[in-house]
Order: sequence, then C-alpha cells, then structure tokens
Amino acid sequence: MISFKSGVDCTDIIPLMFNAMVETHTVFRNNGQDNLIVTALRDGKHKVGSKHYQGRAFDCRTRNVDDADVLLRIVKEVRATLGSDFDVILHKTHLHVEYDPK
Repeated sequence: MISFKSGVDCTDIIPLMFNAMVETHTVFRNNGQDNLIVTALRDGKHKVGSKHYQGRAFDCRTRNVDDADVLLRIVKEVRATLGSDFDVILHKTHLHVEYDPK
C-alpha cells in the first residue's frame, strides 16, 4: 500500500511522479516492506530550487526498514528501476526521489 503522511500536498504533481511512487512501492514490497509512506511532495521545507516545489520530487520514510543491507538494496533497485532521469538519494531519515533528466 502507498500511504501519505498527514498534510502531504499532492496537487500539481507531474503524472510521472505517481508512476515513480508505484515503481518505488513495488521495490519496497519486493524487499519485504508492504507499505510505502510518502512524507513530502510539494509541501514541507526544502532547499531553494528544490524539485519538490515543481511537483517533480517526493520523499518516503525509511525508518521502517530495520536492516541496513535491505535499505541499501532498495535504494540500488529503485535507482535501476527508475533509470537515469531520476535522482534517488538516501538521506538519514528518508529516501528522496526526483525527476531530473540530464
């Protein structure tokens, strides 16, 4: 299941980001994590120029992944699944996914 933290703003998100969320959820599920919790889209505080404000990024919770090796495998698989047009960055508290074609 994909769920959204209370207050997450889904308005004006490019459709490709919803597809990226589904693909990311599939990777999480294939690695034993049934729930993908999206913690930020257009909402929240992000750096100036962040893709979040353009509807081209989302963050998802990682604290529910107890095994560090599994988390690193998830990150690697999300990167491979989404391809080079996406940046997938593991932060201390979340996974950041943004559409940023080169």
